[in-house]
Amino acid sequence: PPVPQGVPRPIFGNLPGQTPQATAAQTPTEQAQTAQAPSPQPPQTQRIVEAPVTQEQRTRADSISTIGTSIAALASGLNSLSGVQGVLPGEAKTKIQSGVNAIRLQLKEAYKLGALSGSDYDALDALLKDPTTFGSAIIGGPASARARTLTQLQEILNQLSSSAARLPQSVRPELPTLLSADQSKALNDYLNAINK
Repeated sequence: PPVPQGVPRPIFGNLPGQTPQATAAQTPTEQAQTAQAPSPQPPQTQRIVEAPVTQEQRTRADSISTIGTSIAALASGLNSLSGVQGVLPGEAKTKIQSGVNAIRLQLKEAYKLGALSGSDYDALDALLKDPTTFGSAIIGGPASARARTLTQLQEILNQLSSSAARLPQSVRPELPTLLSADQSKALNDYLNAINK
């Protein structure tokens, strides 16, 4: 009796490596399809070739990495002084000022500012205020100055991360994470409360 269409028909007697042979249960069309069926091929993997890295890209990656390292060092120094109230001790103040100035100079190079003029100093000061100056500590004291600086450092890191993401993977630098999203929000809330 004919087998209803759509019901699989068993094939007997085929050993691995042998060409399937038609059986009486197969129709002539099925016999032709079985004989001509291509053997499955393993999937081909595509290899994505990255464009060669330019010297400019390498220089940019090195610059981003250096700034990231300096930011992590300054943030560590600021965090170690979190319990200090009032004026910073001389050595600690000097380290913080040196760290701020180093990052400012690295940002100057990264932004290709060349020789600095008055407006450039203002722009760099807006990017990163020195938390040890009297003016920085007037509103909210030294704790708020450190909080503002940490927030500014995180903003700079966020900008660097965006810039690094456009670099080829092979030279893309790993950047530190200073603040979690919750810490960043808490610092911003603290600063907003002080500034009211």
